[in-house]
Amino acid sequence: MHNIFLNLVKYHIETVLGIRQVGKPEKGAEFPPATPEEMAQARKVMEKGVKKKSQLKKIKIPGLLALCEENDIRLPRPQEGRIKRATIVDALFVSPSHGVEEY
Repeated sequence: MHNIFLNLVKYHIETVLGIRQVGKPEKGAEFPPATPEEMAQARKVMEKGVKKKSQLKKIKIPGLLALCEENDIRLPRPQEGRIKRATIVDALFVSPSHGVEEY
């Protein structure tokens, strides 16, 4: 019983077994992977051609991150916490795979 109060059980469940609590992610935690539906929506937007940043802002962040990974786009590390949607959109918008030249 004393181990429960020392967080040993929590450590074992989360670290050793790899089971995490479902719900609100911890501050600075990674985003969950994109679902197949999010990826389908993201690819559909990309196939139509991106002419405005607002088109990319409609895609959820996990989908945007997956698009960056598919297109080998490197993102800067955030100074604090999570990466911002605007940073990801900017990186995707100026990538050469979308017909917009880098500067």
